[in-house]
Amino acid sequence: MIICTLPECQTLAGCQRAPCRPVCGARAEAALPSIDRKEEGSVSVKALEWVEQISGEWWIADRYRIEKFDGGGFAARSKGPQSGALVTLCFGVSFEAAKAAAQSDYETRILSALAAIEREGGE
Repeated sequence: MIICTLPECQTLAGCQRAPCRPVCGARAEAALPSIDRKEEGSVSVKALEWVEQISGEWWIADRYRIEKFDGGGFAARSKGPQSGALVTLCFGVSFEAAKAAAQSDYETRILSALAAIEREGGE
Protein backbone atom coordinates (compact mmCIF):
# COMPACT_ATOMS: atom_id res chain seq x y z
CA MET A 1 0.00 0.00 0.00
CA ILE A 2 1.23 3.50 -0.85
CA ILE A 3 0.90 6.18 1.81
CA CYS A 4 0.73 9.80 0.71
CA THR A 5 -0.40 13.06 2.26
CA LEU A 6 -1.12 15.06 -0.89
CA PRO A 7 -4.47 16.88 -0.61
CA GLU A 8 -5.71 14.99 -3.68
CA CYS A 9 -4.88 11.68 -2.02
CA GLN A 10 -6.58 12.60 1.23
CA THR A 11 -9.87 12.90 -0.65
CA LEU A 12 -9.67 9.38 -2.11
CA ALA A 13 -12.22 7.42 -0.09
CA GLY A 14 -11.55 9.93 2.71
CA CYS A 15 -8.36 8.13 3.68
CA GLN A 16 -4.70 9.17 3.58
CA ARG A 17 -3.78 5.52 3.15
CA ALA A 18 -5.66 5.15 -0.13
CA PRO A 19 -3.61 3.67 -2.98
CA CYS A 20 -2.58 6.96 -4.54
CA ARG A 21 0.32 6.27 -6.89
CA PRO A 22 -1.71 7.25 -9.97
CA VAL A 23 -2.66 10.57 -8.36
CA CYS A 24 0.67 11.70 -6.90
CA GLY A 25 2.64 10.14 -9.76
CA ALA A 26 0.57 12.05 -12.31
CA ARG A 27 0.98 15.27 -10.32
CA ALA A 28 4.74 14.82 -10.17
CA GLU A 29 5.01 14.03 -13.89
CA ALA A 30 2.82 17.08 -14.68
CA ALA A 31 5.17 19.33 -12.69
CA LEU A 32 8.16 18.45 -14.88
CA PRO A 33 7.42 20.86 -17.78
CA SER A 34 6.58 23.79 -15.45
CA ILE A 35 10.15 24.01 -14.22
CA ASP A 36 11.30 25.15 -17.67
CA ARG A 37 8.41 27.59 -18.32
CA LYS A 38 9.78 30.79 -16.79
CA GLU A 39 9.07 34.07 -18.54
CA GLU A 40 11.90 36.54 -19.00
CA GLY A 41 11.87 39.21 -16.31
CA SER A 42 9.57 37.24 -14.03
CA VAL A 43 10.42 36.35 -10.46
CA SER A 44 11.12 32.71 -9.79
CA VAL A 45 12.18 30.51 -6.92
CA LYS A 46 15.69 29.12 -7.31
CA ALA A 47 16.04 25.45 -8.07
CA LEU A 48 16.76 23.10 -5.20
CA GLU A 49 20.38 21.96 -5.16
CA TRP A 50 20.47 18.20 -4.63
CA VAL A 51 23.36 16.58 -2.75
CA GLU A 52 23.79 12.83 -2.98
CA GLN A 53 24.09 11.42 0.57
CA ILE A 54 24.17 7.69 -0.16
CA SER A 55 25.44 6.72 -3.61
CA GLY A 56 22.48 6.14 -5.89
CA GLU A 57 20.08 5.76 -2.97
CA TRP A 58 19.41 9.05 -1.17
CA TRP A 59 19.62 12.79 -2.04
CA ILE A 60 18.83 15.89 0.06
CA ALA A 61 18.11 19.56 -0.70
CA ASP A 62 16.93 22.09 1.88
CA ARG A 63 14.21 20.25 3.86
CA TYR A 64 13.57 17.72 1.07
CA ARG A 65 14.77 14.16 0.59
CA ILE A 66 14.54 11.73 -2.34
CA GLU A 67 14.91 8.02 -1.66
CA LYS A 68 15.27 5.08 -4.05
CA PHE A 69 13.25 1.97 -3.26
CA ASP A 70 14.12 -1.65 -3.97
CA GLY A 71 10.66 -2.24 -5.42
CA GLY A 72 11.35 0.42 -8.04
CA GLY A 73 10.95 4.13 -8.30
CA PHE A 74 11.69 7.01 -5.99
CA ALA A 75 9.88 8.91 -3.26
CA ALA A 76 10.11 12.62 -2.50
CA ARG A 77 9.67 13.59 1.14
CA SER A 78 9.64 16.87 3.04
CA LYS A 79 10.30 17.58 6.72
CA GLY A 80 7.32 19.13 8.46
CA PRO A 81 7.97 22.72 9.57
CA GLN A 82 7.22 22.17 13.26
CA SER A 83 7.41 18.46 13.99
CA GLY A 84 10.25 17.59 11.64
CA ALA A 85 8.32 14.46 10.68
CA LEU A 86 8.69 13.38 7.06
CA VAL A 87 5.73 13.96 4.75
CA THR A 88 5.59 11.94 1.53
CA LEU A 89 5.04 14.11 -1.53
CA CYS A 90 5.09 11.27 -4.07
CA PHE A 91 6.07 7.62 -4.22
CA GLY A 92 7.01 5.14 -6.94
CA VAL A 93 7.84 7.76 -9.58
CA SER A 94 10.94 8.50 -11.68
CA PHE A 95 13.88 10.38 -10.14
CA GLU A 96 13.10 13.44 -12.28
CA ALA A 97 9.42 13.34 -11.25
CA ALA A 98 10.42 13.11 -7.57
CA LYS A 99 12.70 16.16 -8.00
CA ALA A 100 9.88 18.00 -9.80
CA ALA A 101 7.41 17.22 -6.99
CA ALA A 102 9.86 18.52 -4.38
CA GLN A 103 10.58 21.63 -6.45
CA SER A 104 6.87 22.27 -6.94
CA ASP A 105 6.21 21.96 -3.20
CA TYR A 106 9.20 24.22 -2.44
CA GLU A 107 8.02 26.87 -4.91
CA THR A 108 4.46 26.74 -3.56
CA ARG A 109 5.73 27.13 0.00
CA ILE A 110 8.00 30.07 -0.84
CA LEU A 111 5.56 31.89 -3.13
CA SER A 112 2.69 31.51 -0.63
CA ALA A 113 4.66 33.76 1.74
CA LEU A 114 4.94 36.61 -0.79
CA ALA A 115 2.49 39.43 -1.42
CA ALA A 116 2.22 41.83 -4.35
CA ILE A 117 2.91 45.50 -3.63
CA GLU A 118 0.25 47.79 -5.06
CA ARG A 119 1.37 51.22 -6.21
CA GLU A 120 -0.49 54.31 -5.07
CA GLY A 121 -2.25 56.40 -7.69
CA GLY A 122 -2.86 53.51 -10.09
CA GLU A 123 0.62 53.64 -11.64
